[in-house]
Amino acid sequence: MVWSDNRHGTASRTNTDVFFTTSSDRGATWSSVAAVSSAKGDQFYPWAAVGPQGVLNVSYFDRQYAPDNSLYGITLARLSAVTGRFATEEVDSGLSDPNHARWFANPSGQTAFLGDYNGLAVGADGIAHPFWTDMRRVVTVQGISGRTEDAFTAAVT
Repeated sequence: MVWSDNRHGTASRTNTDVFFTTSSDRGATWSSVAAVSSAKGDQFYPWAAVGPQGVLNVSYFDRQYAPDNSLYGITLARLSAVTGRFATEEVDSGLSDPNHARWFANPSGQTAFLGDYNGLAVGADGIAHPFWTDMRRVVTVQGISGRTEDAFTAAVT
């Protein structure tokens, strides 16, 4: 099971990280909670998929790539059976700007909803396919401009 929480931050200075735990007895007991990522900035909206040979893959929105913690990219983390640590890789081709949404803005123009439209699948060949929404593209509709959400994916070997 994977999730994100703000245990290392505050309401005014967030530091959301991604965590995981496992159960081998259908949820009767759980392993100790461990970090998937504790990188600077916020990491959130994780998705997990187990690939061949039981490799745990986790993708998530990641603000470590933006110095001001405002833009986000997508990170894929894979748990190594050898080291017991996650190897991480940025898989997006550019950072997303959720701060000026066209469709999810409140009357003052601030983004009111980012959306959790992301996921992850891993094929029998071990190739991970994270997918997410990206808000780089600017659109103008009825004279109002803002960023729109487009769907993206990557194939990660």
